[in-house]
Amino acid sequence: MGLTKSEVRSQKSEVVFETEIYAPLQKLCALKGGVLDPTIFDNDHLLTPQR
Repeated sequence: MGLTKSEVRSQKSEVVFETEIYAPLQKLCALKGGVLDPTIFDNDHLLTPQR
């Protein structure tokens, strides 16, 4: 099963989301002494790769 172009594009944007947004959010929460719960993002399937 091959991926359509739109599926490939959405996978790339998921990776961008994780590296560009999720990591800084984690750092921000760590600085405030809190822990960012990854399950917040699981609801939108942003953290878990679609296979």
